[in-house]
Amino acid sequence: MPSLRLLSVVILVGMGAAMAAVGGESGEPGSQQPGALITARPQTTTKATATATATATATAAVSGVTGALSPDDVTSAGTGAAFDVVAENARFGTVDWQITKAQGTTPGLAGYAGAVSVLPGQPVPLSVSGNGSVRIRALRVGWYGGVGARQVWEGELQAEPETADPGDWRPRGSVDTTGWPEGHYLLRLDQGEASRYLPLTVRSADNRGRIVVLTSPMTWVAQSQPAEASQTPSSQTVSFNRPYPLGYGSAGFLQHDAGLLQVAERTGKRIGYLTDYDVAADPSLLAGAAAVLTGGDSQYWPASLRTAIRAAGDSGTNLAFFGAGTGARKIRLVDADRALQISPDKLSASVRLTGVRPSCSVTTTAESPATADDPTTADDPTSTGDPTSNGDPATTEGTGPVGVNNAGWVVVNDGWWGYQGTGVKTNDVLPGLVAGRVDRAATSAAASVKPMQVLSFARVRCGKAGPEVAQSGVYLVRPSGAGVFTAGTGRWACALTNSCTNQAGAPVRLTKSTRRIVVRITQNVVNAFAEETAGQRLSAKNTAARFTDLE
Repeated sequence: MPSLRLLSVVILVGMGAAMAAVGGESGEPGSQQPGALITARPQTTTKATATATATATATAAVSGVTGALSPDDVTSAGTGAAFDVVAENARFGTVDWQITKAQGTTPGLAGYAGAVSVLPGQPVPLSVSGNGSVRIRALRVGWYGGVGARQVWEGELQAEPETADPGDWRPRGSVDTTGWPEGHYLLRLDQGEASRYLPLTVRSADNRGRIVVLTSPMTWVAQSQPAEASQTPSSQTVSFNRPYPLGYGSAGFLQHDAGLLQVAERTGKRIGYLTDYDVAADPSLLAGAAAVLTGGDSQYWPASLRTAIRAAGDSGTNLAFFGAGTGARKIRLVDADRALQISPDKLSASVRLTGVRPSCSVTTTAESPATADDPTTADDPTSTGDPTSNGDPATTEGTGPVGVNNAGWVVVNDGWWGYQGTGVKTNDVLPGLVAGRVDRAATSAAASVKPMQVLSFARVRCGKAGPEVAQSGVYLVRPSGAGVFTAGTGRWACALTNSCTNQAGAPVRLTKSTRRIVVRITQNVVNAFAEETAGQRLSAKNTAARFTDLE
């Protein structure tokens, strides 16, 4: 292998007291400045209107929640095709939206939303276990000048302690989403010293011409089960009708999805908001989308979702997977009680979709064969990691942690358009970026799509004593002209917010240059994929033959 050189780019950064949003130099949401973590600060507020999309809902309204929109949203009127992400992100963010470790671990408060997603104006039943009045704040996650979220609504409900199984909790009230802009939300619950998050999506009904940011609640709920559940020979049935135990109730959203969402909104491009559960149930929601983006952990896919994403790519919709092991685990939707059935069978990621296949088992992690120490966990006064992360479900499945993550993203093909503005050169190394689940380019697979451009190459080890395998990111162009980017590492999305953790849940502080470059590449991909069939404009150099040893 050619000699490698570590990057030593130095940038100035600052952070708020908790998890900072991704960002860069100050500027408007469409700024193309190199990304970096910045001190959270509000921008000038403007009034933006949003249209309501009226469709029937299967979710019944339940009385018992009083609340009101924030002043910015009292006169807002809709979302849909008229939704202006630039105007939305020019509003003031809410600097105190993060939950601290002390708040998130104080017992006595738990809950879940009775809907994974709703259209604007549809009600959201809330099942909450607490003792007395619970404050609720609806926080729309986005760019907001680097603040990361904006409070849209505030209300309260009365809760009582629940002793029954969570699936038997009765709703304590229903939140009215009338006037809420579409987007990915966290409902923050506060009672005394305890706080929790409940993820919710106010989805886009029409995604034509939009970049769809697809969150992965099916993976969140599948990973919410006890570790021993994945070790039984029969399939497991899991339900959304229970609190998420990780991330203070946010599951994988803050670590694996929020950074991608913030980068996408910062570009000012037209964004659509859906969950994997939505698309699995109604594939027509992707009709005419310019692109579909998934975050760092989107493993559990039913056949209907796999078919929908493949059909979108076949029609010219660009695809970007900012993680590894995407779609590699099999599940089945169960009609009753918002349930999923998980198969114990492990599947290879679809080569036709992603251009990669798992290097390691989807339940193992990777470490560099060259060293046992991890310099990326060294003290870094400019970052605090993600205070909402109390364990990384991407690296703690099954019997638990299996090794120390420590491998670098080694640049190849520095002429790739996605590296523009990063300053990287071939053989540069982004230390610590390759971790968790790891993919390799499917260069010799009969079903692989050509042309395929391999973007990175690293030799890694699966677990402490596992075999040495390869990691690679890829860019390819499908026959439809759709561009496809796959990061091939489970640490990409969390690097966007510096919220990565190791197998024990301890923060892993990536270098500032690595974080800046990851943000810039992600911006480049989002901007390039804002129009469908990006591959017709941005060709892939077919370098697959040079990397057949990856197989």
